[in-house]
This record gives sequence, structure tokens and C-alpha cells, in this order.
Amino acid sequence: MGNGPWRLIAVVWLAGCATTFPAISQTEYNQVTSELQVKALQFRFHQMVRVQTVGTRLVSALPPSVQAAPTPSVGLVLSPLDWAVARAFNLTVGARRQAVVVTGVIVGAPAERAGIQTGDLLVRINQRYVGSVEEAIAALRRLTPHTTAEFLVERAGAPLSLPVAVAAKPYPVTFHAVIDGEGADLWNAWASPGQITVTNRLLEFMHSDDELAVVMGHELAHLTQGHIAKGFGTSILGSVLATAIEQATHVSMLGDVAGGAASSAFSRNFEREADYIGLQYTHRAGYDITVGPRLWERVATELPRRVAIPWLSTHPSEPERLVRLQKAVEEITRQP
Repeated sequence: MGNGPWRLIAVVWLAGCATTFPAISQTEYNQVTSELQVKALQFRFHQMVRVQTVGTRLVSALPPSVQAAPTPSVGLVLSPLDWAVARAFNLTVGARRQAVVVTGVIVGAPAERAGIQTGDLLVRINQRYVGSVEEAIAALRRLTPHTTAEFLVERAGAPLSLPVAVAAKPYPVTFHAVIDGEGADLWNAWASPGQITVTNRLLEFMHSDDELAVVMGHELAHLTQGHIAKGFGTSILGSVLATAIEQATHVSMLGDVAGGAASSAFSRNFEREADYIGLQYTHRAGYDITVGPRLWERVATELPRRVAIPWLSTHPSEPERLVRLQKAVEEITRQP
């Protein structure tokens, strides 16, 4: 009984708290949810264009010694038409209408020079009508470098025919940004056969496109120097799983150390080569490579400490990398 007044006060206080914030309707909630989804989509397209713009610029500046058979390139990011894409670009979604939307145009690419804009509906490439992204990609692959292709787009409901001078990509590689999903939260970039991938977490860490170019130039060097063909994985985080497992489970991994040490030494040499040659590619493309050492200084000081045995890690230590990068920058920037 003695607790009765306090219970009453608590009930009154909680009831008061429950009425201090404004109520929202389901309509308002749905509207804001829709707006956030559209903004998230626009952010996704922005990051994709950013990665592809930097990658295209790097590849275009590759030295002739590593160039391969040219492939066609026009510089478009395409998506199917749905309600979110329609809202992002002020488009109308017709009943069961299939359409391909230009959701990104690579800076300086043939499509931009021809006047194609984000939000255009891609209708036809030469004589091939495209109703899906897959059909559009197939039509783009059939183009011939150094020729002119006729692109029919629809803008504000009106057809527009635009001649596009197809460029020649001098190395067969595509660029991909992981914006959604679990992998997007990893600070990582890697090269795989014919592709360079960058995660959203890494993109957020980059202060400038110059820094991004240093990382992507490094991954591009892994491809041009044949590191992938030699069985080396290029994840920036390195192969530290064995050490992490040992620390977490207290189970010795010594049985794998001998072979691991040999392959790690091999991998570290690949990393050193990719650092050096990647900086050369980045410099040739006109990016500021002096940000490279500062970038790795930030990696060493701002990111959580990574578990690794120095001589077993597949990547050089941050102090070694800093010194080597600084020397490489000084050497490359002195060259005429």
C-alpha cells in the first residue's frame, strides 16, 4: 500500500511522456519511406558512376605495352524501369511497360559527348530495339570501336536520335560497386578476372577521386601483370583468416604456416609490384598520386587494427607500404 502514490506518479509521468511527441499518419510514413528509397537509389547510381568514371579514365591511359584487343565502350549505366527509378528521374511507368533507363553517364565518355542524359529511355541501338538491360548489353557488345552507332532515346516523351562515336576500351575490364548487402560494409576492393570491384565502405573512406584512383590503379595493375592468372587473390584486406581463427578459437594453425609463409612472401611481392605500377597508371591518367602515402597513413591510423602475423600476411605492413609509396611517388613525379 505504501507504494501506491509512487506507482500513481510513475503512471502519470509515463502517460505524460507518451504524449510529448507528434503523431504521424501512415500516409506520412509511407511518403517519407518512398522518398528515402528514391534518395538511396540516387546515391547508388552516383557511386556506380563514380567508380566507372575513375576506372574508365585509368584504362584509357594504360601504356601500349599492356593494352589488349580493343572492346567497344560508350559509357552508360543502365537500369530497368520500376517505380523507384521512375520517381528518381520523373518518368512514367506504363502498364507492364518494359524499358531501359539511362541511370548514369560516364564523365567524358562517348555517350556524354553525344548528348545522352540520365533519365533518358534507351529504345534502340542501331537497328536493335532493346526492352531489357540484358538486351541493351548484348547490343552494346556488338558495336565496333571507332565507328558511329545510332542511339534512339526517348526524352520527355519525345524520340531523339543521337549518333554516338564508339570508343575503344584498350583493356577488357569492367568496374563494379557493391553498394547494397553485407559485402558493402567491408572496407575492401579487389580484382577478379575481367573485373575490379569496390565496396561502398571503401568509397565512403575515400576523401577524393584521386585516392580512389590510387586504389583502383593498384587493382588494375594486378590484372595487367597477370597476378590473377598466377592464383593470387587481391583483396585489400589480405588473407588473415587463419590468424583470426587461431585467436578466436585458440586452435593452433601451425600446420599451415610453412606453406602459408611461402605463398605470402610471393603475394607480398605482387602487392609491391601492384603498388608501384598502379601509381604509374594513376599518374598517367592525370590523378594526383601524392595522396597515396597519405591514404595509407590514414589506413594505418584510422581503421581498426587488423589481426595479422607480419611475415605471414599477404600484404606488406603499413609502415613498409608508406615508405615504398613515398619513394615511388617521388620517382614517378620526377619523370618528364
